[in-house]
Amino acid sequence: MKPSKLISKWWIISLALVAMLVLAGACGDDATPKTIEVTKIVEVTVEVPGDDIVLEVTPVPTVEVKVGRQATDDIILVFDSQPVGMNYTLHLTALSDTPVRDNLVDPVTWQSGIPEDNLKIVPTTMVTGWEFVDETTWRFFLRPGVTFQNGEELNADSALPSMVFQGADVEATSADYTGNFVPVKVDDMTIDLVCDTACPILPRTTIFLNVMPGVYWDTATDEEKEIQGYGAGPYRQVDSSATELKYEAYDDYVEVLREDGSVHPEFQKAIIPEIKWQWRSEPVTQAAMIAAGEADMAWDVGVDAADIAPAVKQGFAAEGLSMKVMALGCNWHPELCKQDVRLAIAHSIDCQAIADRIYKGLTTCRGTNEFPGVTGTTAENTAPHTYDPDLAIELLEEAGYDSDNPESLITINSRQFRVTKGNEIYEAISGYLDAVGIASQMVIQDRSLWLEVSRCGIGRATVEYMEDQLGLEDPDADFDQRVIDMGMTMNEVYAAAMAEGHADYCVPGDLITSTLSDEILDFQRTVLRGMSCSTRGSYFCDPSEGGAQDRISAALSTPDGPERQAAMEYFADRLKFEGINIGVFDLPIIYAINPRLQWEPRFDRRVRVNSMFYEN
Repeated sequence: MKPSKLISKWWIISLALVAMLVLAGACGDDATPKTIEVTKIVEVTVEVPGDDIVLEVTPVPTVEVKVGRQATDDIILVFDSQPVGMNYTLHLTALSDTPVRDNLVDPVTWQSGIPEDNLKIVPTTMVTGWEFVDETTWRFFLRPGVTFQNGEELNADSALPSMVFQGADVEATSADYTGNFVPVKVDDMTIDLVCDTACPILPRTTIFLNVMPGVYWDTATDEEKEIQGYGAGPYRQVDSSATELKYEAYDDYVEVLREDGSVHPEFQKAIIPEIKWQWRSEPVTQAAMIAAGEADMAWDVGVDAADIAPAVKQGFAAEGLSMKVMALGCNWHPELCKQDVRLAIAHSIDCQAIADRIYKGLTTCRGTNEFPGVTGTTAENTAPHTYDPDLAIELLEEAGYDSDNPESLITINSRQFRVTKGNEIYEAISGYLDAVGIASQMVIQDRSLWLEVSRCGIGRATVEYMEDQLGLEDPDADFDQRVIDMGMTMNEVYAAAMAEGHADYCVPGDLITSTLSDEILDFQRTVLRGMSCSTRGSYFCDPSEGGAQDRISAALSTPDGPERQAAMEYFADRLKFEGINIGVFDLPIIYAINPRLQWEPRFDRRVRVNSMFYEN
């Protein structure tokens, strides 16, 4: 398949205000209100594998906006919650941790947000480049002259400790994308990452591989890492309190030059010298802070609060809202084991009505969790299921679905506060299911409970089976050979696990709302996390001969190009056309901003303040 263009337009949208927004006393004595006309339109063209897809955002006519805050010596960014784990750079506790962390550390590689780079992978201040050694090994060359913010020098010895953790620990953020790997020192400035299995796209996934200084990593407690973090990014932490976190420009930050000799805008020394991070739980309050000149950017105020802000910009989250069907083993939920029932659910939901009424049309309906441009996707397997309640009823009848049977009740498990207006969306979905005769109930849980449910997938049953029935206390340690020694194939283990069912203490959901992101633009993460019989949280398992499980290893080891597209397309097609993952829509991100702040959103909600500046 030839590369195609994913074209998105980021519009600076200026909204009319009824009266002067700010009193001089609200912004300081030197904060003289100023009228600014915002007219800039930036078009970003991104070449990625897939079919020609055009995403359009309808612009709002530009009007004059009066803005009070005019300070240029700092920036105040406001979020929905305190980013508690943002400084423990290898473990995230909330979405708001991500943009905060991305200014403290540089990962090993980076997906460039500069339009002419077309989201290609580029070096950061951590490395000068990398090379392919063999199918399981990539060699990375550390950048000379880099120091962490605590004074430690970047070299192989200082980088290894935190990289070892990320290569295998279940709580690490990077292994979830890459699969497990082991970092090996080659020399003082060279490290090999040796993958457990073939990893032809590893540099694309190491955008999540962050490095903390080795001595600090080895000696600090987890609690200390959450309070004070160190990296080699463009800003360093200087103060924190219950209401504010303060960063200042890191003077020793090493800039990254592009091939033409210019400094990469996302890897330049900070222009704005100080960042103040603040948090307010209500989106309306966040947007009002921008309107009152008390802050310069609010991160994702949602669709309603946007009308309050003097200006907004729309970005994307590189993820979609979808529902994982956690019942393909047939012992979780007998009705959801039937493909016709799953497809009936998909056809019963009027996604466009939800998008128009709840999200004001600022999104695009999808058939699964994936979006165009991800390797493995096509126009067909990302398109939404048609809204056809009559077809849904017909499919239910053919499947013999009985809504009066108590065992037919389907529980929708959703995560609290994860998605803007999420409760309204989940209630709408439950209502659509009821309308075609599907008995359902909605359960909204906090993060910890939702995670426990979402991890009780079919892969969890496999692990439990190997531990309990085969006596493998550590299934991750050479279990392939040990199973063979017992005279079983792994497919026999997978099939037996599905028959055994989940552990007694594991309470799986039926439909799990999911927001799995795919910034790496490859179907690999969905395969690793959701379609492998041996992944604990996987909700899909096909151990049949020549089926999905047999194909995973070959697909993941296929190099970039048409062959990888075809290999991953098999999984993406099954996800969509068998109703394994039922999509809803892409998740938009709405930023309320000071119109003077010059910055363009990325496609993955990351925020690099060192690339921002104020227009005088």
